[in-house]
Amino acid sequence: MPERVQRKRRAGEPGMPPGAIYVGRPSKWGNPIRITPYRGRYCTMYRVHGSPLDRNGGPSYADMETARYFAAKCFEWDLLNGRYPDYPSLDEIRAELAGRDLACWCPPRRVHRNGSLGDFNCHADVLLELANV
Repeated sequence: MPERVQRKRRAGEPGMPPGAIYVGRPSKWGNPIRITPYRGRYCTMYRVHGSPLDRNGGPSYADMETARYFAAKCFEWDLLNGRYPDYPSLDEIRAELAGRDLACWCPPRRVHRNGSLGDFNCHADVLLELANV
């Protein structure tokens, strides 16, 4: 079963498993949605921007986990609704990524106390699901 793996930069370790496809920036699979931290009035905020629907810079969230979730969801919604004319199509995603492990810099999905996986927190999770339906 294909899975998302975290790419790492450690001396003496391979950065990616053999056969995995890198889907981070600047590859053609990179997420057009970005998360930018900035200093809010009381705490660090995380702005999610880059969607074609952004009109005012994108929404902001107080924690990175929530920002990652919404960045992945915005990517999924925009991709499924054809808002990225220069991004690979769903057919290309299925043809090139089906059955392959996908590597990205994002941390792995969180496991809840009951043992279930958390929601998407990376666009690679979205690509993995779309490629293997």
